[in-house]
Amino acid sequence: MTSKEIQDKVDAVLKEQFTQYDIDEIPDIENKPDSRLTHGNSGFLGEFTFLYVDMRGSSSFTDVHRLQTITKIYKAYHHCMVECIKTFGGQVRSFDGDRVLAIFAGSSKLNSAINCAMKMVGCRYDILQPKIKAALSNDKFSLGVGIATGTAMVSKAGVGYDKNTRDLIWIGDPPNLGSKLSDEADSPYSIYICKTSFEKLREENRYTTKDGIKTDMWTKTNFTFKNKPIEIYKTGYYRSL
Repeated sequence: MTSKEIQDKVDAVLKEQFTQYDIDEIPDIENKPDSRLTHGNSGFLGEFTFLYVDMRGSSSFTDVHRLQTITKIYKAYHHCMVECIKTFGGQVRSFDGDRVLAIFAGSSKLNSAINCAMKMVGCRYDILQPKIKAALSNDKFSLGVGIATGTAMVSKAGVGYDKNTRDLIWIGDPPNLGSKLSDEADSPYSIYICKTSFEKLREENRYTTKDGIKTDMWTKTNFTFKNKPIEIYKTGYYRSL
């Protein structure tokens, strides 16, 4: 493609009218693709919950492990995270090294994501950490989960000539904030959520009861997002498998 052709395409995208469709489910681009979602100027607007999960300190693995060993750790980790996501009705929409993006839709999207996150952390303690330590002599394994919920736009990216370019892009504050919260989260507070998510928590995801005493599982803290201070919440609670 020549420079002029690239410029013409950019001009066309920026000048053409954008068509927006309101949806309440995650678009499928493989099995039953929606013909309204194209590589042209169109997008779907909906309410979603975004869950990002990262391994902590994975960049230092190369200092002590061979690439084959790191790959084993990644594969074991990804398997557990994806199984948790599937169990609670989420859909995996991105892998980026050790980062996984899962999206939840529907009336129970937020609390499904919270349940998923708590099981992910439980999976870390009950399965991944002991087994990775025993098999590969690596005890520096932890993870962070960031969750944000709200309105976002989804559209197609790429040039559209083969399946490898048929990716979806998610645009708006919730996916951006969820990603940043996952960067911040780390043991002992492995799950960070936005204020909107906190306000929609169900009773069982807000409180725990021990010896008849009801305790809030979440701690309020401050966070900077888009150069502004915001209120977020974090927890060290998790659910064993």
